[in-house]
Amino acid sequence: MENGKKQQTLKKVPAYLKSKNRRPRQNMMFVFTAVPGATYYYKNRTEGTWNKTTDPDSIPVTLMNDWTYSNSSFIYTTNLGVVPELTRTTSNLLEVVLDGNTYNLPLKLYDWDQKEKIDLYYKLDNGSSVKIINDLAVNSQTINVNLPMNFNSLSSGSHTLKVWAVDKTDRKSNEIDYTLNIIKLYPPTLSNTSTTDTTCTLNWNMSPKVTNYEIQRVDTGVIYSTTNLSYTVQGLIPKSAYQFRIRTKYSGFTSSWSNNVNIVTPMSIPAKPAFNNNSFTHDTINLSWNSVEDAEIYEVMETNTGVVKSTSGTNIAFSNMTPSTNYVFKMRAKNTAGYSNWTENYYVTTLNEPKAPTISGINTTDTTCGFMG
Repeated sequence: MENGKKQQTLKKVPAYLKSKNRRPRQNMMFVFTAVPGATYYYKNRTEGTWNKTTDPDSIPVTLMNDWTYSNSSFIYTTNLGVVPELTRTTSNLLEVVLDGNTYNLPLKLYDWDQKEKIDLYYKLDNGSSVKIINDLAVNSQTINVNLPMNFNSLSSGSHTLKVWAVDKTDRKSNEIDYTLNIIKLYPPTLSNTSTTDTTCTLNWNMSPKVTNYEIQRVDTGVIYSTTNLSYTVQGLIPKSAYQFRIRTKYSGFTSSWSNNVNIVTPMSIPAKPAFNNNSFTHDTINLSWNSVEDAEIYEVMETNTGVVKSTSGTNIAFSNMTPSTNYVFKMRAKNTAGYSNWTENYYVTTLNEPKAPTISGINTTDTTCGFMG
């Protein structure tokens, strides 16, 4: 503090401020000459508030004596063209989950003279510099900034990011370096492997970094959640069309929905029919029943012989039966989904064979015949 000179630890002090007639003390980086009428800001690195003064001699001697490279205080002056400074508010190792949205990168910007508007730039990997914020108004020494970064074009894996600030006199701040671990959340490819009349089982391939999967039934919006690679949806209606889609979730992030997969449930296996009427003679048997929903064919078996007759109607006839004989029948319905159960046995007994009529009272001679009453 002799002769109005202050010790300075700011690395980027303009060369013309360095003292030519004295060497820095031990543990002190630079010496500069006080500028009349300048405003100075100072603090200890561990303090949160900057102090302001126009009198360099008022800066506490204890601060001056404590200036070291590892625990330094800064002095800036408003008429020296102060370089803006950026600091991280997060780790330099960032896990970035891509879900199609913008990633907000928090930073802290220091601009002690508050003279110029600030532009912020970034560079990804070995790409070109990109201006992301233009003409940021500085109304405080310290500003919290959220950079709206779009990383969605990056591939999964490790990437580098550099961020810096430049004021309108082209004074560039320090560069902040980050290592990005890009995790892409994307929906898996959904497939349908099996469908019944009331269920469908959906399958997909594993996606990296997934907490769980969500499957949505599109017509109702109902969402089913699972950590497995398949899910069976229950309670569907036979002969109905449905659409399903899937998305992934990880650490509070959600991917976009996949494309819809279309499924159609088949018809149900028909219910078991029932005989409701019959008619018969000594050598024929006619059987009938009420129709069953979704039945396409009815099969009727005569169990004595094993003969099976089929029809799409609701009646069938058996002929050339033996008179006075007990017959046992059973029936089932079928469609493309399968067969119903057989009915219980149905018994029918044919009538006795009718006798031929007899003719009596006929006299015959060699040449005549006559009827006798």
